[in-house]
Amino acid sequence: MRKKLLLLLLFAVGAAVSAQAQNRHNLEFTFGGPSGGVDIAGLLSSDEFSTKYDLKYLYDDKTYLSSFFVFGVQYSYSLKSWLQVGAEAGWGMLAVNSREGYAYEDDEEEIMLQHHLSLMPTVKLRWHKGVHADLYSRLSAGAYLSTGQYEETSVKPAWEVVPLGLSVGTKRVYIFSEAGIGTSYFLRGGIGFRF
Repeated sequence: MRKKLLLLLLFAVGAAVSAQAQNRHNLEFTFGGPSGGVDIAGLLSSDEFSTKYDLKYLYDDKTYLSSFFVFGVQYSYSLKSWLQVGAEAGWGMLAVNSREGYAYEDDEEEIMLQHHLSLMPTVKLRWHKGVHADLYSRLSAGAYLSTGQYEETSVKPAWEVVPLGLSVGTKRVYIFSEAGIGTSYFLRGGIGFRF
């Protein structure tokens, strides 16, 4: 009887260790904005740019950003409890509206679409691990392909620094939100899976 109990205990411990080791892979699906490669700060400070709510929009020929978003998928592998390495791929779309004349005239607006495809290796540093919540930072660098009507097709460097990210959930499934600085997005969130 003792041998069976000891064997059962060893099996349970082995299964627990094996289950923990299997939680080293992470797969995340994200949504955020703006799309990869958009220099929002430069665009907003440009003389030719105005939002729909800017008073200048009523009187001048203007180009304004009407919408932007980015979808992404990221895979990472946990080397340590505080360190993950992996890669992320993203697709984003930017819609730029352009018109001539006053806003209340019946002039047609031209909508130009720009697509961005990005691929970046990434490193994630977890600096606080709680029972159901983690705080982390992320560094990514790679390249993006930009193509569409607003700019000529080009390949440019891509990078992202996430000083603060928050994930909340269980050992297997979690949701997350993060603020980033770089060419890919400034805010994004999503759902992640550990296996």
